[in-house]
Amino acid sequence: MGIELINDKKKIVLYLNTILIISFILVIFVNTSYFFEKTVFGEHELYSDLKLIHNNFVDYLANKNPYEFDSNFWPKGSIPPFILKTFSSLGKIEFQIVKNYFIVLEIISLILLLYYSYKLFPLKKVKYLYPLIYFFSFNFSNGSSVMFGNDASILYSMIGIGIIFLYKEKILIFMILVLIASLFKFHYFLFYFLPFLLYGWKSLKYIVPFFLFIILVYFFSYLADKELFNSWLDILNVIILRNINNPWAGVDITQIFINILWYTGQNLNINLYPNYLISNIFWFLFTFISFISIFFIFHNKNINNEKKLKILSLGILTITLFYPRLIFYDFFLIVPVYYYLTRTIRFFEDKNKNIAAKFILFLFFLVVQDSHTAITALSLLFFLIVYSEFKNNDPLLINKKIS
Repeated sequence: MGIELINDKKKIVLYLNTILIISFILVIFVNTSYFFEKTVFGEHELYSDLKLIHNNFVDYLANKNPYEFDSNFWPKGSIPPFILKTFSSLGKIEFQIVKNYFIVLEIISLILLLYYSYKLFPLKKVKYLYPLIYFFSFNFSNGSSVMFGNDASILYSMIGIGIIFLYKEKILIFMILVLIASLFKFHYFLFYFLPFLLYGWKSLKYIVPFFLFIILVYFFSYLADKELFNSWLDILNVIILRNINNPWAGVDITQIFINILWYTGQNLNINLYPNYLISNIFWFLFTFISFISIFFIFHNKNINNEKKLKILSLGILTITLFYPRLIFYDFFLIVPVYYYLTRTIRFFEDKNKNIAAKFILFLFFLVVQDSHTAITALSLLFFLIVYSEFKNNDPLLINKKIS
C-alpha cells in the first residue's frame, strides 16, 4: 500500500513537471516570436535606454538641462549629476560607437552574472536549461532589460561578483563593488544588509563608513551644482511618485499596499489613496521591521557553507522584495535565488502541500506572463518561508545542528 502511494506521488510530480516544461517552452516561443515581430522587424527600438543616457551627455555638453521631460512627458534621464559630469565626454562620441562598447560591456556582464549563478548555486539538474530560465523567467524580465540597453546588467554583475566574495568572507571587496553600483543608483545600498545578515554586528565596521561615504558623495555633488542636483531630484520625484496612474511606478510591495487601499476605497466610494508621506512611512517601517526580524530569526553564528548560502539567498530575496521601486531591470540576481530556495526548502511537513506549493511557485516563476508576476512570486516565496518559520518548521534548516 505504501509503495503504491509513493509511486502515485512520483507520477503526480512527473506530470506536474511535464506541464511546467511544456508551458515554459511555449512561453519561450511566444516571447521570442514577439521579440522578432516587434523589435527586429517592428517599431520597437533596441537600446532605447542607452540612447536616452547618451542624449543626457549630449545635452549637458550643450549646456542644456538633461533632467527634463520630452514631448510625450517621458523623462530624458535620471542618472546622478556627478555620474553625468564624470562620463559627459561620451556625448562627444557617436551613439553607434558608444552602443558597440556598451554591447561588449553587457556581454561581459551577462557572462559574470551566469558565473555568479553557477558558482554559488547548485544548478546541476538544470545546467543546460538554466540560461533559458535566466532570460525567460519572470515574464522575460532579464531578456527585456538587455534589449533596452539599461545599465542594470552591468551594475548587477558587479554586485553579483561582490556576493561571491562576501560568501567567501571577503567583505571589503563586496563593500567596494556595492559602493560603485550605489553611486549610479542609490537604492543599491540596500545590499549592505547582506553582510549584516551573514556576519552580524561585526560587519557594521564596514557598513557604516561605506554608507556614510555614499551620502557624502551625493552631498558634495549637491554643493558643487545645486541647480543641476535639484533638477535631478525633481525628475526623480516625478518618476517615483506614488500615484495610481504614474507610468513609471514600480510594482514593489509599497505600491501593492497603495493599490489595495485604492481599490478598496473605490468599492466603498471613498478616497483611501495614501499621500506621499504615508507611503514612505509605510516603506521605511515595513522594511526596517522586516529586515531586523529576518536578522534575528535567521542569523546564526555557527553555520556551514550550505546554511550560509540559504541565509544569503533569503537576504537577496528580502532586498529584492523591498526595493523602493521594483521594475523588470531588477531581476538579474534573484533568478538563481528563487530557483534554489523553491527547490530546496521544505515549506510544509505534509508532502502533498509541499508539492503543491512548489508547483505554484514555479508556475509563477516560469509560466505566468504579467507585469505583476514577479512581485506575486517573490511575495509568495517570502511569506511561505515566514509562515513555515512561524509554524516552527525551520524551512531553511538553519537551527538544525551541524553534523
